Amino acid sequence: MENASKALIIAGEMLIGLIVISIIAYLFVAMSKPAESLSSSLSQTEVDKINSYFAKFQDRQDITAQEIVSSINYAKEQNTKQPVPITVIIQGSYGYGYGTYNAANFNSFNGIQFIENNSFWSGTKQRVLYSCMVGATTSTIDYDQNTGLIKSITFIEQPKST
Repeated sequence: MENASKALIIAGEMLIGLIVISIIAYLFVAMSKPAESLSSSLSQTEVDKINSYFAKFQDRQDITAQEIVSSINYAKEQNTKQPVPITVIIQGSYGYGYGTYNAANFNSFNGIQFIENNSFWSGTKQRVLYSCMVGATTSTIDYDQNTGLIKSITFIEQPKST
């Protein structure tokens, strides 16, 4: 009889121990969820910060060569930190010949030369300006569907006004 009562006491202690361990595990999981939601809201804040830098160019027709070089430098910096690389596309007759310059490979881009060739129209004091307009069929700012980050921005040279 004495062994049976000791066995019941040991079984009860084990049952209480399992209940305590279960409660601790439940509390650990329950407490980690607010931290995960805080982490995801911080990443959304970061996405908004990056997107807002480029969104300031949208629907503008007075973007200068200096602003384009700044955006390329910002994109280059962000590409080292973000999962979605940002591509800057320049369309126009800048010092690289008429066409599209895709600044996905930022190492080959010479910002000083770009500013020198695109600050003023040749032989005038008239500024070369670019636009980043949203057209009827295509947008000049494209977003990644999964992350919401900007994946490309296109600057289009404005015609020389007469």
